[in-house]
Parts: sequence; C-alpha cells; structure tokens
Amino acid sequence: MEQDKKRILESALFISARSMGLDELMRLTGLAAPGFVKALLEELRTEYAARGSAIEISEIEGKWLMRVRDEYSEKVKGFAQQAEVGRSALRTLAYVARHDGVLKSEVAHKVGAQIYQDVHELVQSGFLRQVKAGRTKRLFLTDKFRQYFRAVQTGGQMQLEQKTPSAAAPGDGPPEKEPGKETPEN
Repeated sequence: MEQDKKRILESALFISARSMGLDELMRLTGLAAPGFVKALLEELRTEYAARGSAIEISEIEGKWLMRVRDEYSEKVKGFAQQAEVGRSALRTLAYVARHDGVLKSEVAHKVGAQIYQDVHELVQSGFLRQVKAGRTKRLFLTDKFRQYFRAVQTGGQMQLEQKTPSAAAPGDGPPEKEPGKETPEN
C-alpha cells in the first residue's frame, strides 16, 4: 500500500504543471498524516537522486514539484510544451465536457461572459464546434478533444486524461459536421 501511495504522489507530481502543497497531496492519497506524506516524498526525492536522474523532486516554500535538473534544463528547454489553450478556455472546455451539447448562452450564464472569447479560441484550436440553435449555438466536443484528452465516459461522468501533444491527432482539421446537423459556425 505504501508503494502504491508513493507512486500516486510520483504520478501527480509528474503530470502537474504546478507545484503542489502537502494538503493537496494528502487529499489525493487519502492519507491524513502530513509527516507520512512528506516522508514518502522524501523517499521519492532520494530515489531520483540515487539513480542520477535528470529529473528531480523539489520542495520550494512548502510546495512540491517534479522538474528537470538545472544542469539539463538549458539543453532541453526548447522541447517544453506550450499550452494549446489558455487557462480560462480550459475552464470553459471543462464545463462543456461535462455538458456536451450545452447551449452557449447557458455556459455564459454559468461560467461568465468571457466564454465568448474562450469558445472562439476552442473552436479555432479544434476542441469544440458550434451548431446554430435558435438565437444561440450548441457547443459540442470534437474528435480532437476526445483523442487529446482520452475522454472516457463512465457512469455518466466524463473522465479526462491528457495525452502528450504527439498523441493528439496530427493535422486534425476543422471540427467535423454531425450528421443531420447544420454546418458548424465560428
């Protein structure tokens, strides 16, 4: 069980684009003892250091992260991933992912007026498509979204797991037209 918790911590640090606090890591693992979680993190740090890995686990101001060691970061920084969409657009995308086919006006009511710019960005990037529905539009997820995030429907809930950019459909063109629906509009 301890190994499993340590691997969960390692996975969270690997996949997260930000540093994570002990409280967040405790909730993730279901462990209530901050000292035990910190000990597991220290073990991970030692394992990475012992094998001479180019990756290190660091604690900075009480937050933990996994990063490339300084001596290698300059050589590989050109390979760093750029976000395909902005943070605000990701929030909007998350809402649409939970409510595929939702009216744009409903999303604006629930999330806020900035969604109009977000939707434009998401349509341009190929994650969403719009279909006219009266005076508003319906928002649908695209195949690119499903491939990029490995979307899996389980028990009525959408589970998302981001793939690496190379695994997303290369050259995924504009969003597809749904049979029997109007032409997508930007």
